[in-house]
Amino acid sequence: RIPRPVGKRRQFGKDGYREIKERFSRGPRGTDSRFADILLKFFENFRLPEVESRSMRISSFYKTGKPVISFEFFPPKTPEGERKLYESAAELKELRPAFVSVTYGAMGNTQANTLRVVSEIRNRIGIETAAHLTCVAHSRGEISGILEKLAAARIKNIVALRGDPPQGETEFRPVADGFRYASELVRFIRSHSRFGETFDLIVAGYPEGHPECRDLRKDIEHLKLKVDAG
Repeated sequence: RIPRPVGKRRQFGKDGYREIKERFSRGPRGTDSRFADILLKFFENFRLPEVESRSMRISSFYKTGKPVISFEFFPPKTPEGERKLYESAAELKELRPAFVSVTYGAMGNTQANTLRVVSEIRNRIGIETAAHLTCVAHSRGEISGILEKLAAARIKNIVALRGDPPQGETEFRPVADGFRYASELVRFIRSHSRFGETFDLIVAGYPEGHPECRDLRKDIEHLKLKVDAG
């Protein structure tokens, strides 16, 4: 009888499995080989699946008709915090989330961290990812540069948001040649000459209304603008 794996089974990936199989397949016959057969059967049954090289669009998960579960991470500000985030992501992978999203802070000051984290989680840990992208402190040219980096990292999903005003400010002010609303950001991405069809775009909806909009009907109209934009 093969026992169920306990604890750190995530450390036994594709390469570890192959190494053990090769090692024991060369072992002597008899007692050792019987133990090898048991061990190999254990790894055949419980090794983690190989990471897909092809990125998945988030819309495909919702087309299955099954519940979709995701997690959201905020990029840590220290190397130690980032290491712990990757450990947590590897553990959460056992729950088989459809995807994880990664945010970034006010003034876009963790945008580089967001790109690094989504790339690491997607390409090394093997969970599909969605990168947050906001209008805060970004011009159209800068947004184009971010789209290029995301595409190069094989990230296919973007959460397109306006973003919050910087701390201490009560009103959102776009930068020169920037965007005031998320609908403008969505329209820009979808109409981009190079990346218009590269990404699935996700937008925010507010069931209880946006805090800056007291008219719920108007708020739904704003959501429709984002959806219609792409």
